[in-house]
Amino acid sequence: MLHRLRLGWNRVRTETSHFWSDDGPAGNCFWWIDTMLLLAGIRNEWSSRWKGARLVQNMSNALFAFEVAVLLSQVKEGLDDTWDDVANKLMGILKCSSSILASAKMLVMIHLREPLGILRNYVLDDRVNSGDKVYDEFEQRKLNQTARFMFRAMLGLLIAEMTLLSIPNQTMASMFRMPPWGASNYLYHFFVTTLPLGLLPRLLSHMSYVGILIMGMRMKLGMMAHRYQRMTSASDLDLDQYFEGVNRELRETFKQQVEFLGHFNTLAEAIGKTFLIIHYYSIFSIGTIIFMGKHMGVNVFSAAFVLMSLALLLEYYVWCYLVDSIHETAASIGDHIYEICAIMPYSREYHRKYIQLRTSFIIIWINNCNGYSVDCFGLLQLSIIAFVNLLDVAYTVLMFLINMA
Repeated sequence: MLHRLRLGWNRVRTETSHFWSDDGPAGNCFWWIDTMLLLAGIRNEWSSRWKGARLVQNMSNALFAFEVAVLLSQVKEGLDDTWDDVANKLMGILKCSSSILASAKMLVMIHLREPLGILRNYVLDDRVNSGDKVYDEFEQRKLNQTARFMFRAMLGLLIAEMTLLSIPNQTMASMFRMPPWGASNYLYHFFVTTLPLGLLPRLLSHMSYVGILIMGMRMKLGMMAHRYQRMTSASDLDLDQYFEGVNRELRETFKQQVEFLGHFNTLAEAIGKTFLIIHYYSIFSIGTIIFMGKHMGVNVFSAAFVLMSLALLLEYYVWCYLVDSIHETAASIGDHIYEICAIMPYSREYHRKYIQLRTSFIIIWINNCNGYSVDCFGLLQLSIIAFVNLLDVAYTVLMFLINMA
């Protein structure tokens, strides 16, 4: 009997270790994306193959519909009872806006399913590479590790929110009073405990999906930058070999870069459509959530609010940082091209080839400088400066609410 238990335990430990390893399902960052989307009630062509995927999708959508119905009923009840209180007004607006935002993000993900799937296949494809297999494998592992860390952080946030909301609290009970049609202690505890499970995957899944794609595109751009870096070491060759080898390498790199720009434009359009929703929601909600946390005092419910505001800030910052990092990688390509042109050997015999190659590099450099901007329909340019401006606006909203209260 003891021997069977030991064998069973060893088998479970081996399977668990394989599951979390780089070669297991959890070692693939896109497996985490599919899992998060499924928790958000969205099946794609990959998760559709999983056993029980339809059941999870239906249960997630049913849970979300129940929670939205309760939240909107609470707002309707509050219109008659406590709508004169500023805190209750803000809480009602947060309930409505959070439900609308979660639904909007889910609809955007369904709308962008096809272009995001194409980008996903492009990131996984090895057509764009640096020509250095060791470097490419290292970058792929780094992408997987970063993505896994991000998804584990989101899973930790989900568990933390569910744990905090499962602790009985008088403030929470007054803010989340069940409507007459659901007035029972069982339904109340079920509602508050599962509220993060219904909302957070929908609020975070589209950010994580597009965020991973941005990191994947940055990885591909980094591979092309590595190709240009490798060209700088070709100056040691004799002139015949140099111009022939660099021309061949430049044609291959240029072909990959043209393909990359086409996919990057698709990504930039997807970012513009999705980030605009995040931007306007964050302007209102971050300052409001901090105000509500201050108004409620120190308790587990206010702690859940603080965690949510930090998550919104982090989401906004990560998007701005990732877009900025693409600009930095593109700038490094310009630095490598400058170095190539500076050390390019010259001989009167190869004057024509020298001029042609140098001109090609300069044209690529100019196009590279202007090809990686991301904006939201011309209203907002994604960068760290946009995040700093958001902090300024959130602080202004917070001071306005404090003065109004």
